[in-house]
Amino acid sequence: MDFKTYKKARVRVTGCNNKHSWYALRIGEEFDVVVYPNENACYIVDDSPGMFRTIDRNNAVIIDEEKDEESELINLIANLSKEVVGLKKRVKALESENTSLSNDIKTWAEETEKANYKAGQALTSIVRIEEVVDNVEMLIDDVVMLDERTRNCVPKSVSEYIRSSYE
Repeated sequence: MDFKTYKKARVRVTGCNNKHSWYALRIGEEFDVVVYPNENACYIVDDSPGMFRTIDRNNAVIIDEEKDEESELINLIANLSKEVVGLKKRVKALESENTSLSNDIKTWAEETEKANYKAGQALTSIVRIEEVVDNVEMLIDDVVMLDERTRNCVPKSVSEYIRSSYE
């Protein structure tokens, strides 16, 4: 939507729908008017300070429109201002989104670091468990070897006693 300003023009009265209008008997005459940007508004005849008359847009045609460079520049500046405001809002929204994403990345990095630390602890625990398992296996092998060596040294009555206590 473009920002529009008033502009001046010259109109010729082509008809009149109301016989009581001030321009009812002036059909064909020309008047200098101010054109309001709303397409449904009347043309405004500025007779003197504080005195205005209107002409219905359906009863007149523009014959000479002012090409005011100043009003075109004002329109351009107004449209650019609207665009700048929209861009500033968009930049602010993007900055907010960027901050949110940065916070999400920091949180993710912290959680990843914690998970990495816990994984390292688990690996250390696994290595310790493997060492314990190796030691237990060595002890079992030693017990088995001692059992085989001492089998003949223990009297049968003691070995029977031990077996009967387990059954």
